[in-house]
Amino acid sequence: GSNCNLYEAAILTDHENLHIINNFVHMVPNTAGKIISHAVAKGESTSSFRGCIVINKESANTDAFLSNKCLLINEKARIHSVPILEILAKDVRCKHAASQGKIDQDQLFYMQSRGISSQNAERLITEGFITEVYKEVKNPYVKNFFEEIIGTKSGI
Repeated sequence: GSNCNLYEAAILTDHENLHIINNFVHMVPNTAGKIISHAVAKGESTSSFRGCIVINKESANTDAFLSNKCLLINEKARIHSVPILEILAKDVRCKHAASQGKIDQDQLFYMQSRGISSQNAERLITEGFITEVYKEVKNPYVKNFFEEIIGTKSGI
């Protein structure tokens, strides 16, 4: 069978809007795939995610995973997440996860008590959150691109 993994990460600032639509359709048996998506929303930005995994009835022994995690930095940022699983086959393994939340105030307090400014603490937490996605990437060129974007956009 074949295997396909999709990793995506976004850091949105100011009034940026991002709308992601992903569809994985498993059409034959013995396939595997995962979608891992993380977004950070700051300012008055909006992130919208719709991920769909379809496992056709001929696609036994499929292993699929869909994950969307979002981090809200302030009250004006918005996140919309719609994970969808459409399983028409038997004998498959298919999971999904979706979560959204704010920066943990205990984390901020801990970092500030160690002499890290509030802004640097927020930047480090954002970088750690996004790094969860790009650490899975094997291609060194793509990995370097992720690092450049993270460095540019996380330091607000």
